[in-house]
Amino acid sequence: MNEVFFNNFVYIITRQVGKNNLGGNTLIEGLINKEQIKKTELVEIKRLDEYIFENEIKNISLIKIDVEGYEFAVLKGLSRFLEKKLQKYPLIIVEIIPSAYSLQGLNLKALDNYMKNYFYYAYTLDGKSRIDITKYENIHVFNVLFMHEN
Repeated sequence: MNEVFFNNFVYIITRQVGKNNLGGNTLIEGLINKEQIKKTELVEIKRLDEYIFENEIKNISLIKIDVEGYEFAVLKGLSRFLEKKLQKYPLIIVEIIPSAYSLQGLNLKALDNYMKNYFYYAYTLDGKSRIDITKYENIHVFNVLFMHEN
């Protein structure tokens, strides 16, 4: 049920809701221990770029993504927006859960390459130092600032 393809459609996928953690919801099967799942439910998802275009959102300066391991999919659903020639590219802050990547057959190198393809590079949250996110594979969760090179 968690297969999602990135085109113009809204998809229904399964969300797992944790028992003891109100923020412990995820779309990634296996990220929450089965004993800790309170319930699963179907939810609609939509590409972020489609949402931006349909609502004619302009002058975006910051995008914050905190989706419990689903961040790479959200960033892929932003591709049409990232391909546009903008006068100013937004900062993108992403909470990353590396363990979710192996559950999806991905790794942080794939995320890093994807962002670099759009000229976005990983930095510390203060924006002062570029970082190599592939070195964080064994960290439980971390936040990163992606800044466009222009």
